[in-house]
Amino acid sequence: MPLLEVSALRVSYGGVVAVHDVSLSVERGEIVCLLGANGAGKSSTLMAISGVLPDREGTVTFDGRELARVASHEIARLGLVQVPEGRRVFPEMTVAENLQIGGIRAPSAQVRTQRMERSYEMFPRLLERRDQLAGSLSGGEQQMLAVARALMSDPALVMLDEPSLGLSPALVEATFDTVRQVREAGLGVLLVEQNAGEALEVSDRAYVMENGRVVLSGPASQIRNDPQVKSAYLGL
Repeated sequence: MPLLEVSALRVSYGGVVAVHDVSLSVERGEIVCLLGANGAGKSSTLMAISGVLPDREGTVTFDGRELARVASHEIARLGLVQVPEGRRVFPEMTVAENLQIGGIRAPSAQVRTQRMERSYEMFPRLLERRDQLAGSLSGGEQQMLAVARALMSDPALVMLDEPSLGLSPALVEATFDTVRQVREAGLGVLLVEQNAGEALEVSDRAYVMENGRVVLSGPASQIRNDPQVKSAYLGL
């Protein structure tokens, strides 16, 4: 059974359907990317999965449990977390304080400390910056912090919404290295990303959305070589 399985997901805003019968899955230790133009329904799909948009149809099953009528904070507690677009770190708090907030539901202070140490091992730059205000970090460092803060809840699957948005080319590369590190830790990753070339390079499988529907899916290497994808998303 996949770690995450979405079937016939349908999301509406005020009577306007934004997501039409989307089905997808993510295995443990797998990166799956969701591609598409602005307005294709990618972020709405993530928010529906995470329970932020509870008014949805279809089924979302995570680690064998159907998530209908499960509140977003309970979904996060079950091990499915979302890193939103724009990073949204707490700028007036230090790196360490941001991480502590991410681990606020840890069963003990000792466990929270262990998770912070694990975060610093994964992202040594954050250890160097631990006493620095998050708002003073570079965009790439803030993205590292946003991911590390999500990992403080000890999730099984992380959903990343446009992690490279607004970053310089050098920082984009560092951000996708971060995505790889999450997968190497044994977690599943569902990635929404405008940078299709980098997303397909790092991913195992891909889904392409247009107008709220999945129009193409398969191994990332196969999607990368699709003529339509090359033309529309890779500029080839």
